[in-house]
Amino acid sequence: MTNKFNSTVHRDLIKRLLITTVTISIVIVVIAYFIERNRIINDITFFASQRISQINPHIYDLLDDPAQIDIDQLMNRIKGKDGPIHQRTGYFPVAVIYDLQGQKLAESLDPEYPDGQALYDVLAAETILEQSTDELVATPTRIAGRPVVRVGLPLNNRHGTPTLHIVGIYALSDVALAEFNQRLQRTLLFVMLIVATSAMVLYPVVLGLLRRVEGLSVRLLDANLEIIKTLGGAIAKRDSDTDAHNYRVTLYSVRLAESIGATEQTMQGLVKGACLHDVGKIGTADRILLKPGKLDDEEFAIMRQHVTHGIDIVNRSAWLADAVPIVGCHHEKYNGSGYPNTLQGEDIPLGARIFAIADVFDALTSVRPYKKAFSLEQALEILLEGRGTHFDPDLLDKFVVLVPELYNRFAGDESDLVRNEVAAIVNTYFTKVEESS
Repeated sequence: MTNKFNSTVHRDLIKRLLITTVTISIVIVVIAYFIERNRIINDITFFASQRISQINPHIYDLLDDPAQIDIDQLMNRIKGKDGPIHQRTGYFPVAVIYDLQGQKLAESLDPEYPDGQALYDVLAAETILEQSTDELVATPTRIAGRPVVRVGLPLNNRHGTPTLHIVGIYALSDVALAEFNQRLQRTLLFVMLIVATSAMVLYPVVLGLLRRVEGLSVRLLDANLEIIKTLGGAIAKRDSDTDAHNYRVTLYSVRLAESIGATEQTMQGLVKGACLHDVGKIGTADRILLKPGKLDDEEFAIMRQHVTHGIDIVNRSAWLADAVPIVGCHHEKYNGSGYPNTLQGEDIPLGARIFAIADVFDALTSVRPYKKAFSLEQALEILLEGRGTHFDPDLLDKFVVLVPELYNRFAGDESDLVRNEVAAIVNTYFTKVEESS
């Protein structure tokens, strides 16, 4: 059982760490992307602002007399005699000059820029902003899939008085764009490596802690199982001087449940309930429990109280909750004539219907203080008499088919053979249930 727990914990931990690593990586990468993107945009804005801020000192002489400004000469100085001035980081393929009233005086469009018309259309479609401001305004954006900066700047004369206003779009050069993309990729890769490395460092630490918890869980599960087997065995010995009955009814019940494809949770409840089905007999007096003859009505009424006692005992443990249906209903009958609640048909829990068949069969084929063991044929004949009245007919039909082999191997056996078989069942179904929870 421990080996299965180890492999399961190891596998689940790897899966969850991978999911966590991927999730955290995505979140951090997205955050890092926007942080780095803003840094790049700020850099682009700085380059654009730096370039356009260099314009003013070279055009003071043209702005001294606002009424006599040579717009053509002004535009040539701004964009350069031989075309737009290119910096390593980029240049202004589009620029427009306005007067302080917002009237367009001149414009420049670099025909060699592949998206120049798109830049101009965006600039022309926007409301002319910042005409009255005395500060440079730079707004980053994307046009035609490329990062650009829309820049607005007042053109001041040598006395610092705003005379005109220029608006342009600064386009990032291919070299600068490649450098910025590489920087962004390096940042994102670095972040992912940090997250992955952190997960690798944490893995052995978390695994060690989980193994400690898992070890405690396994020991607790084993202890719980040992307790119910011991307690159930002690009660069974009051009846027949042996606890093999509990093991056989557990085996018979599980094999019948397997034949109908019962769930693993049903198997777990069957094991617990089979071990503790008569735990309430601890409150039954020996004079009644061990009476060799038939019980009278008063004695039988007292005997029936063991079901109520059993429910009270089992209900004190949350871990034994799935055993309650068997402890409380294994004396119910399919036609509603059983006790303590006269349930009938499928109102009786499935586990209890399964167990009732196994319990009666083993009682018939085992020695009791008041009887000898019946043969397989005699026991099946009695069971079939109760088909549809005492027992679920469909379950009984399946049991009749599979029980001869079980009878031949385990009926009346007091050795460790049946105990080992039940131990294998516990190892299979309790481990699976614990793994899935």
